[in-house]
Amino acid sequence: MQSDGNLVLYPIDTIDTSVDAYWNTATFASGTHLYLNYTGQLLILNNTLASGTPVFSSDSESENSSTIYRATLEYDGIFRLYSHNFDSNGAYTTSLMHYAPKSQCEVKSFCGLNSYCTMNDNQPYCSCLPGTVFVNTNQRYNGCKRNYTEELCKVSEETSSYSITNMEKMTWDDFPYFRNSMSEEDCRKSCLQDCNCAGALYQSGDCKKVKFPVKYAKRLEGDSSKVFFKVGLKSVESRNQSIATAMKPPPVVHKTSKKTVMLICVMSVAFITCSSIAIAVSVFFISKSRVVKARMRLGGGNLGLAHELTLRAFSYRELKNAPRVSGKSWEKDLLEQFTKGHYTKVKKLLQ
Repeated sequence: MQSDGNLVLYPIDTIDTSVDAYWNTATFASGTHLYLNYTGQLLILNNTLASGTPVFSSDSESENSSTIYRATLEYDGIFRLYSHNFDSNGAYTTSLMHYAPKSQCEVKSFCGLNSYCTMNDNQPYCSCLPGTVFVNTNQRYNGCKRNYTEELCKVSEETSSYSITNMEKMTWDDFPYFRNSMSEEDCRKSCLQDCNCAGALYQSGDCKKVKFPVKYAKRLEGDSSKVFFKVGLKSVESRNQSIATAMKPPPVVHKTSKKTVMLICVMSVAFITCSSIAIAVSVFFISKSRVVKARMRLGGGNLGLAHELTLRAFSYRELKNAPRVSGKSWEKDLLEQFTKGHYTKVKKLLQ
């Protein structure tokens, strides 16, 4: 019940605009409320309760005290009025007295987005709009999804991947994002070339385009309007695979040229050669240094204390180069050198 006195039915999860409404009592008066009396009358009463407007017109109301009335808005969007008639044993029978609207297909969003409702043998049947498939084939009331994506439409530079399907006696209660006067053929081409266009309603020279998802589509017998729906020529799965294959970068192959291989080999040989030369030079200089040190020690006569205290063997070269002394002076010098040397050695030992 709205504040203006009108009893209106809306689908759930909507902003309750006139486009969303699918049934109303067309009663407009401030300060009214809904009232179900004991006789089964469903009334819209004013504040004085003096007068009321019946929601359902019927002559089946009864003042039988064994009858209880119940009004409810059920899961399928239908507003129903029931009567429960009790007998003397406490058992009861339930009867449907009134309901509105008269068909589930009149309930907006009954079949979900991108779908429409038809009646087959008094049972509602949901069908997908052209260019869409069921979200869940086991739950056909959950709506449909398109079989191509907006990204795919933007990637393709041509319209050869899509076609237009015409449907007559079809309309929708949804706000268009584009509306202009043009010919029927121009309206068709405009939707085909527009990635945002899910369908175009052409009526009385006006072209109205809507985006996905399409809401409140329905069949309308006796209507002269025509609808153009964009249809993908391939399924989403196959097209996604082809796009993924086309957009996949080629594998990176690392190739090594012959020049690079030769350069690496030359540098390796040069490094090994330089290392070998450096090692050989180092060994040579170390050996040379040791030989020089040994010769210096021999030339200076500094052979260490142990060698000086023992008898020393002279080489022929040393004897030849030794100073020559003649006569008694030689013996005297030799004795003095011996005595002096012996004294020096003893002194070193004492120290």
